[in-house]
Amino acid sequence: MKKGITEISLLQIEREKITKQIKEVKEERKYLETIRNELISKQYHACDSWKEKYFETKEVTASLEEVLTKHREDLELYYKKVLLQLEAREVNMKPKNTANTTDSKNSLIIQITEVQHEIDQLKKKLVIEKMKHIIEAKMRRQAISDVGILKAELTE
Repeated sequence: MKKGITEISLLQIEREKITKQIKEVKEERKYLETIRNELISKQYHACDSWKEKYFETKEVTASLEEVLTKHREDLELYYKKVLLQLEAREVNMKPKNTANTTDSKNSLIIQITEVQHEIDQLKKKLVIEKMKHIIEAKMRRQAISDVGILKAELTE
């Protein structure tokens, strides 16, 4: 009979050990779940703050783009006005110098002004395309990061 009692007491001791281990594992799991939830909330907070900053910047950029458009229009008007003045000056000088009309300073100034204007337009287009490229790259990196995070969450 002593063998049966000792076996039962050993089984109870083993059972208590296993129960204790299960409780410890449950507590550890709860702790890890709270850490996971905190990390997820931080991640969402970081994503939300990034989106918030993006939209704030977008709003500011929109108003700046309006100002830039107005300045560009003013510059275009100024450019056309200067070009008209130069052309008028050249027309006034024609009767005096009929032989040198093609080599006149005014025609060179007009050509230089036109080429400079074209260069400025190309520079503006280049800056705009660079900005678009940078924005696309940042958005792509953010999307790749988000996809990686979502994959990691799904594997968990």
